[in-house]
Amino acid sequence: MFLPNLPLLTMQDTVKFVCGSQSDLERAWEITREYDLTHHTHVYLSPVFGAIQPADMVEFMKDHHMTGVTLQIQLKNTSGAFWLPWATTPTGRAYGKPLSGWPRCMRRSSRA
Repeated sequence: MFLPNLPLLTMQDTVKFVCGSQSDLERAWEITREYDLTHHTHVYLSPVFGAIQPADMVEFMKDHHMTGVTLQIQLKNTSGAFWLPWATTPTGRAYGKPLSGWPRCMRRSSRA
């Protein structure tokens, strides 16, 4: 990231911080605050899949009053949050098993 360019950003631009640790979140917060980014551009935080939990990022955002920042999660890495976990491949093979935490109406029926 070339920091001298940050003051040139407008509301037509977006800054995305991909964070994998608490120190990444702290640095993103420092940069956002130092350059007052939320008043000049759109700011996103996105977790590195498997390295940091989105819930931890939300808590950090709440603790630091990051109200102008959006949490962005990539659906392709959420293990069935977008595609149903019991969907089948074109050849009929199952991708995965239903998640036990899913609401009953979202689970595959045990009746054939």
